[in-house]
Amino acid sequence: MTGDLTFGGKESFLEREVMYAQRWLYAKGVFVQEESRNPVDVELDSFLQNCCDGGRPRANLEVALADVVAVILSNQAMDEGRKVCFNETDKMGVAPDTHKTS
Repeated sequence: MTGDLTFGGKESFLEREVMYAQRWLYAKGVFVQEESRNPVDVELDSFLQNCCDGGRPRANLEVALADVVAVILSNQAMDEGRKVCFNETDKMGVAPDTHKTS
């Protein structure tokens, strides 16, 4: 997984320190190494293969819905400058009650 972080012996001190730091961050799960292929291409290949063999896609409807909800709430949080909780999706799209009875 860290094949691109192997030492060749000709790195400067700073380059070696950066590589050590990257290895540590990868090991802790902070960094994720770049894919060897574009992830969108991998997903499309998987989807087309699943169409042929009837398999389950990597990113099914539930994954897509969770992604969309996270993006919408992230945008709302940035627009309003506040924290937004996932339970706020229950209120979305519901018009405020304008017909209050006294």
